[in-house]
Amino acid sequence: MRGGVRWGVLCAVASLAACKAKHELPKTGPLPDVAVAGCVELTRDTCALDQSRLLRFWTSSSLQKVQATSEAGPISVQPTQVRGGTLVVVKVPQEAASLTLAAEGRAVKILQLRSWTDPDVVASARSLARTNLAAAQTLLEQSLPAATPDAGARIRSLLGRVHLQAGRYDEALSLLAAASQHHRASGFPLAAARDELTMSFLACTRRGDFRKALTLLDQADQASQGSQEMQAEIAYQHGLVEGMIGNVRGALAYVEASLLWAQRLQLLTLEVAAQQWLAMTLSSLGRFDEALAIQSKLVPAATQNPCVRAPVLATAAWLSLLQDPLDPVATDERLRAARGALDACPDAYRARNQSLNEITFMLVKKSWSQARRALEKLQASPLGQTTALTILEFELQGRLFLVEGQPPRALEVFERAETVAQAAGMNDEALRLSVWRAQALAAEGKSKAAIQMLEDAEHALDKRLQLVPLGEGRVRFVQARDQGVRTLVNLHLRAGNVKNAFEAARRGRSRALRAIALGEQLAGLRGEAKAKWLADIGEYHRLRAAEEEQTEQAWSLSQEELNQQAQAQ
Repeated sequence: MRGGVRWGVLCAVASLAACKAKHELPKTGPLPDVAVAGCVELTRDTCALDQSRLLRFWTSSSLQKVQATSEAGPISVQPTQVRGGTLVVVKVPQEAASLTLAAEGRAVKILQLRSWTDPDVVASARSLARTNLAAAQTLLEQSLPAATPDAGARIRSLLGRVHLQAGRYDEALSLLAAASQHHRASGFPLAAARDELTMSFLACTRRGDFRKALTLLDQADQASQGSQEMQAEIAYQHGLVEGMIGNVRGALAYVEASLLWAQRLQLLTLEVAAQQWLAMTLSSLGRFDEALAIQSKLVPAATQNPCVRAPVLATAAWLSLLQDPLDPVATDERLRAARGALDACPDAYRARNQSLNEITFMLVKKSWSQARRALEKLQASPLGQTTALTILEFELQGRLFLVEGQPPRALEVFERAETVAQAAGMNDEALRLSVWRAQALAAEGKSKAAIQMLEDAEHALDKRLQLVPLGEGRVRFVQARDQGVRTLVNLHLRAGNVKNAFEAARRGRSRALRAIALGEQLAGLRGEAKAKWLADIGEYHRLRAAEEEQTEQAWSLSQEELNQQAQAQ
């Protein structure tokens, strides 16, 4: 009997061992792909965690076959289906020194863990910078002399970003370069890459130095090969550069790649930025319905921070206004939402721009008296005023005069607005206003003069397409082109000039095709040809920036000063 029990126990043990062995048998085939986000630093398989201790893993494995464990045991996770696989968000236990992600019965990622804590002064200054840049700057500068080398690098890194936000670009570049150099030498590659990404953004968007931006992106890329999170950021910034130098096709490819990983790894801020870029680029190509479809999906995904939501909602409202036909109910809802976000995050410029969008909607709805009262109230206050917004206000005022049956007064306002645009070097706005001037002349019965003005604008547009980089955001330019062509065709038809109407339509189509062809040429530039284009386009943007700085207050100049400055431009 005793032997029987022993034999039974041995059978049970053998059976258990067999089951365990069967469970642990290595499976054939390649391991699922995996990527991780949330590491402040990632060197080989060592991940530094911030105080949140949150990690996000994407794996190409199926939804139900992903687990996470630490040396203390299993960690509860809830896998979520995302693009091309599964997302797992892991709250790492405080005591955990390592973490293993398993998929389909096999370990696919093993990380050694350590903590990352910023110096107290950096954490305090980061919080302070949200409301008081000057105070944050003072705190950081006072702390720098006594800081250790590592703490000093982190202080310089944040101080550089403070200077960038305040518009002091030389100081920002110097501090960020010093921080990046120390981080790289000290074995903190992701910190160095973040500094280089910030420098690249500054070089691209503030200085128009695209060669420098691409060099910095290459450095950041080399430093962050193990981090798909950083690779997504780098792809987005590559998209910014390619878009600004006119390679729209290349920019779209980069931004799409960035968006893919932003959605896989739940990088919400990057996802919002990439979607916003896609929407604005499509709108600049005249594809307003597609742009609005993206923006509408983006709104619910945007962070609840009202200062981030405000521009997202404002863009959605503006794109809604550009739709043809207009959906008045949806547009009204979007305008109200944008106003609500601004109420929670006051910003004089955005509030003024929002008011102009609301007045535009009143015009579309033919609520002309309401639009007149709102415009007069707005023009009585200088808050948030800029040259670009002044031009829009003049345009709306002229349009009101047109619908009120006063074309001479409309013509007078459009002419002044066009002079302001020319004085400020805003050529796209000047073109748009010449179209409105032509409509005012036609309303006066001066069809020949209107046709001549539009023909002159068409020739100016042909020249402009030979000179202006395709990368400039020109939503209103596209609108003016289409509006000008339609107006010219209609005037020719009204005068019985069918042949001239056909020729005007043909020229408009030919112009669009030339723009597409030029874009394809830019997408194919390589080697010395691309280097020369980068140099030329960088110089163009440098001159444009100097011109804009010089003419920033053009809206406040007298008529004589405007005429002189327009002539100089």
